[in-house]
Amino acid sequence: MHTRFIASARASAKLAALLFAASLALPSARAGGSSVPTSSSSASDSASPDPAAAPANTTTAAADDDAHAASLSAQIYHIHPTDKIHVEVTDDDRARRDLSVAMDGTVRLAYLDEPLKISGLTINQAIDMIQKAYVDQKIFVKPQVSLEVVVYADRRISVNGQVNRPGWVNIPPEETMTLVSAVSAAGGPTRITDPDVTITRTLANGKTKIIHANLKSAMEDPSKDIPIEDGDSIYLKEDMLGSVF
Repeated sequence: MHTRFIASARASAKLAALLFAASLALPSARAGGSSVPTSSSSASDSASPDPAAAPANTTTAAADDDAHAASLSAQIYHIHPTDKIHVEVTDDDRARRDLSVAMDGTVRLAYLDEPLKISGLTINQAIDMIQKAYVDQKIFVKPQVSLEVVVYADRRISVNGQVNRPGWVNIPPEETMTLVSAVSAAGGPTRITDPDVTITRTLANGKTKIIHANLKSAMEDPSKDIPIEDGDSIYLKEDMLGSVF
């Protein structure tokens, strides 16, 4: 019994020595490069990702999201008076301008004889207008213009009457507000709100336009919801016949 125990112990010692020698041989094989196939390295990388690589992937994803948001903003947001913008023309530092859109919606750009009215345009539309003006006046042949809204003008509406928080409601930058979202931002309708809503809007020519809408229909069917513009006044009267909401 004692002899078998000694033999077993010697066998275990030999096995341990062989494993230790094999572990010492592995680093030298990797260092040589040729002994380890490239596909194995890739598989090892995919099985155990390098923690240092994760922030780079996260940063790239975040950059892609920012680029997408900027592209979407350029298509949706409409420039307003008092917006502060930054304009550049590629390869011409003298054309770089930090400007505030005037109350009449115009800006004065480098080299152009007359101001351009850009309020009401999307960022992409304003860029197209500026590039066309430079070409038409033979200032640049193929100008590459960039435009960024640095500070957004305050946009707000008033919501009064039968809402839980009557008063001013700010329209978030780069967003379109509708009747339903405006009433929601004012705390929502009270229990005795009449579904017929009156919207008063001042047009560019100074005239007043009255718009009638049904809040209950707009809440039930988004296709019947209507966009609200900067400066609109929304009034919700009391329902004299009983509770609707």
